[in-house]
Amino acid sequence: MSYSAGRQVIGFPSNVRGLRILDIGSGESDCVRYLSESGAVAVGVDMRYRSLQSLKTQVDQVVDGQSRKIAERYGPDAAAQFRSGTEANRRSFWSHIKSGRYASALAGSLPFEDKTFDFIYSINCIAKGLDEEELLFAQAVAESFRVLKCGGDIQLWPYLGNNPSPNGRNQRRVLAEYNHSIERINAPIDYPLRVRIKKS
Repeated sequence: MSYSAGRQVIGFPSNVRGLRILDIGSGESDCVRYLSESGAVAVGVDMRYRSLQSLKTQVDQVVDGQSRKIAERYGPDAAAQFRSGTEANRRSFWSHIKSGRYASALAGSLPFEDKTFDFIYSINCIAKGLDEEELLFAQAVAESFRVLKCGGDIQLWPYLGNNPSPNGRNQRRVLAEYNHSIERINAPIDYPLRVRIKKS
């Protein structure tokens, strides 16, 4: 997801200069680049960085699928616009992949010391991904909490706790152990809720 789209679902701090920020499941997103250029010490982690060609192939398939859905729902012009924006975002990512801002890691086993980051977020990875298995979701949330500084917060999108699906049930069970709040997103999207976890 591009930074412009990410800003619709994540409430980034208004001033990120000097903040240590972690993007979990960053994929081909250009969020890390934009945050770094704004003065943050931003890092993206994704297990798929172990094989960049596999990552590219996987994202190609996702983009193709989304393009078809958009074309069916909104027409070919909307699909072409989506592809154009997506390709610009992907070019930005690949031009910075060797910047040292990215690391191959599992969300449930982060290679960072305790209390490293001021702000942590995850889009379509910990939530709507790892929450298919309660244990994986619990491990990812626990690891995020471990590397978060006191006073910082974690934001996960989307929140599915109101959903009767296994994902929603797993989110509710795990998040009950943390000081968290559910926030409504003011954007025309299919999943309008995110979760914020605070660490005092």
